Amino acid sequence: RDEERERERDEEYEEYEDDLMFESDAPRGKRSERADRDENEEEVGASTTTNEKKNTTKGGKMSEVKKLNDLDANALEHLVGACERACASSSIRTPDGAASTSSSFDERRQRQRERTKEFCSRLKPHVARITAKEVGLAAEEEEEEEPKSFFTSLLKRVKKKYSRTFSSPSVYSQTVYGCENFQISTFIIPKGMEIPLHNHPAMTVFSKCLYGSARVQTYKWKDGNYENAKAHKPRACELVSDVVITALDGGVQVCSPEENMHRVVAITDLAILDVFVPPYDAGGERGCTYYELNREQKESFTLLEIVDPPFKCYPMEYKGLKI
Repeated sequence: RDEERERERDEEYEEYEDDLMFESDAPRGKRSERADRDENEEEVGASTTTNEKKNTTKGGKMSEVKKLNDLDANALEHLVGACERACASSSIRTPDGAASTSSSFDERRQRQRERTKEFCSRLKPHVARITAKEVGLAAEEEEEEEPKSFFTSLLKRVKKKYSRTFSSPSVYSQTVYGCENFQISTFIIPKGMEIPLHNHPAMTVFSKCLYGSARVQTYKWKDGNYENAKAHKPRACELVSDVVITALDGGVQVCSPEENMHRVVAITDLAILDVFVPPYDAGGERGCTYYELNREQKESFTLLEIVDPPFKCYPMEYKGLKI
């Protein structure tokens, strides 16, 4: 059994290195000095990891190599650096308002699809590296077999802190890192709770399940006009996907501007990492809108905008790796 586990870890390392190679082949735009520095550090780190892997003993034991489930001290720093490079790239930078309105919808949609594709190639491998440990949601000294004890005690402490504010289980969030171009956050959702159906206007969102499992339903407007988020009257929409995500599968979900409405239901106690590019702008054009979903027929749905949604998300102190 031990040999089988070591073989699986080696295979995961090979897949991870392939992802980084794919990401490094993406075209580069103009970058800041910090972004260039971060990229050089990534290359040195990747080289070191490769050399360490070559020194692994024949029995497959990784005494000199950091195990996949250990704390990755550079993962968040590299994710932030990748986000900075992507946002600074002239090839995927969002056009200003004048240039945007002067072009046709088809032209804007095509540019948006190209930006989303490049964001994926640049950021997805780095998001995949983040685990619960890097963002402070699992104790560093904790054994892999029992992560639940720490997470359960964390929920109890948070619930006790906010016991005067609410009388039922709630959703909590941590801001890991934020700036005007992107934001990295975690959401802590107790079993049975949900983040209601909502949108991400003009945003690309990367999500990774860090703990537990969730059902995620994604929708898009049937008329294809994703630039208009209004639904004062029932508006037709389509179900894009209805999937169950788990921390064990390690996958990264991508919410594109065209398919930017989703609902997240916690099957178990749940922790999710979200990277928003760009972040919400509550006072501007990227405010969050919540919707009521109505099933008209078997595969026909409509959405109606909720003016005052009965949903609250309480802030938690972030205690993970510092940027």
